[in-house]
Amino acid sequence: MREFLVFVAAGAGVYLARASFIAAVGDRTLPEWAERLLRNVGPAVLAALVTSLLLTDGIGSFVTNPARLLAVAVSIPTAVKTRSFVWTFVVGMAMFWTVGAITG
Repeated sequence: MREFLVFVAAGAGVYLARASFIAAVGDRTLPEWAERLLRNVGPAVLAALVTSLLLTDGIGSFVTNPARLLAVAVSIPTAVKTRSFVWTFVVGMAMFWTVGAITG
């Protein structure tokens, strides 16, 4: 029961933190510098998530895994050229699955 109460309290805290920001600035326009910075939040969060997934077994397993290395190697130029998350994801995962299937 204690774990459930902690879970509910944490959920309520997160909800209030998000709602307070929306309530505080929801009807106002943000300054240009803030909007410019906030545009980078999504890609930064995605990069953090991908990095945490890639490095779950430590940096050594990433460096010695050809599927992961080649997926990153083709994803970076794809992202730079297309500026599209969808194409970057599709190309990176296709490389990851293909090399993973070949190397076993």
